Order: sequence, then structure tokens, then C-alpha cells
Amino acid sequence: MEIGIYYDYRLKDIGMEFLKSVDNKIQSVLEEVKSNTKILGYHEVGNWLEGHGRKDLLLFFQDVIPYSAFNTEFENLFSKDNRLYSFLEEGGTVIWMGGVPFFHRIKCEKMMVNEKGIMEKISLLESNFVKEKLSLMKITEEEVCYRDIISTAYVPMSFFNLIITLPVLYGIHIPTKYLGFLDISQVCYANNLLNTSETLFGKLLELSTFGQIKGVFEKSYRPQKITRNMIPLNRITLDEEFCEGDYSGSWMAEVGEGYFVRLFDYASEITEENIKDAIRLGMKLVELK
Repeated sequence: MEIGIYYDYRLKDIGMEFLKSVDNKIQSVLEEVKSNTKILGYHEVGNWLEGHGRKDLLLFFQDVIPYSAFNTEFENLFSKDNRLYSFLEEGGTVIWMGGVPFFHRIKCEKMMVNEKGIMEKISLLESNFVKEKLSLMKITEEEVCYRDIISTAYVPMSFFNLIITLPVLYGIHIPTKYLGFLDISQVCYANNLLNTSETLFGKLLELSTFGQIKGVFEKSYRPQKITRNMIPLNRITLDEEFCEGDYSGSWMAEVGEGYFVRLFDYASEITEENIKDAIRLGMKLVELK
């Protein structure tokens, strides 16, 4: 078993907001676990996935998926032809600690600073909207990183009305399911932290993994509608205009021979112990294979 942790400190302001409460401690946590883990930056995580699979574990300590891991172009965005799916299909385990998986993606590009393409991107920084949404940042003299997926924002806005009306009028299917299992259209975007009930499986995991910490699955911020391939660790029934039915914020899904686990579905309250718990849980799941 080999353990990788995706954590690129250069990109800590793009997708690490959920760890702000432990920002000053995360380096010490990583130092503590580095003897049996490999810390992976943006570029390293893609290569690591290509060389690993069954009985290996990858933890995402940043909740913006990197293009190097989810290397799928726009025309094939909802296909399974990428490094992350191959890792899962071959029996790898993924622990996702942050917000909605695949809601954002970050892409880093290397270009010479005098080239037109990068100058156009840098000039966009004058726009406050772009600053906020794309999080465009220059990390070296030759490399710029930015969010190239913001939920469904990669769809041209001129098609917005078509997206709403065409499926109804003509039965046209607009894909929203990533890696064949995670449909982001089935996420409920609550304005407040929701109280959930732990499932029996969630309680058993808590008992075996989290020691004396109780109630780790008793809240959710962005729950996902429960589907057949999900194993919910908590549950909440919603009856709202856009959210109706049974939802789960912490869950597991079988993908190929592997597991994808969305663990702590809430921001700003992650603790140092929660980070260590995520590693412990991942190791337990891998040991079961």
C-alpha cells in the first residue's frame, strides 16, 4: 500500500478554504505522517496516479480537482478517459475532504511571459469578477494557474436558455455526471449547515476509525441526492423547492474496483484530528481489499 496526499501550498488559496481553521497546523500534520505518505503537488499527482492503483490511497487535501489528475478535455468532460478514473477502476481508494467534488478544476499552464496567450490571461486580473471566479494566479515567471471549470460555467452563457429549455422541449440530455457516478446536478446547495442523522454504517465507521470523536457525520453543507451506487454515512430528508428527497453529505461510492469517499462535508470546522482521521479511514478501507 502506498499513500499519496494532494497538497500544493502554492495553490492553498484555490481550494483549501475548508482547511483555513487548521492552516497553521497542516504543515506539522504532514510532517508527522510523511514517513508513510508522499506529498504531491499539482504536477506530481498526475504522474503518481499513473503508477498506482489497487491497494493504494490518494487523499485530496485541496477541494479543487487538478487537471493533472482529472486530465479530460472539455469535449470529453464526462467521459471516463482520465487518470483519476483509471486509478479508481484498478482498485485505488480516494478520500475527498472538501466541498463538492468536481465543482471546480484548476489548470496550470506554462508559457513565456511575452506570449500573447499568457498576457491576455494576466490582463484579465483587472476584472474583479475574474479574480473571484477564475482565481487566476501567476505562481512562477512561466506558469499561470486558474480555474477552468466552475460548475457548469464552462458552458457559454449564450447557451444558458437553451440549457434550460432544450431538455424539456426536445428531450436533449445535458450531461452532469462525472466519472460515471457523481451527478453534480443532484447536489443541494444549502445556505446553512444542515443537521443530519448518521447511518448505521457511518456509526460503525466512526466507532472503528475515529476513536473517542463522536458525531463526525452529523452535519452537512452540500449534500448529494442518494443514488443506488452510494453508501451513505449520514442522511437527511429535504422538502424544498430544488431539493426534495433523501440526501447524504458524507458517503462512499464504488467506482470500478475502487472507492471514492466524500468524508467531511462542511467548511471551516475541520480539525487537526479530522485530517489524521481521514488518513486512518483510508488505510482501513485499503486493508479490506
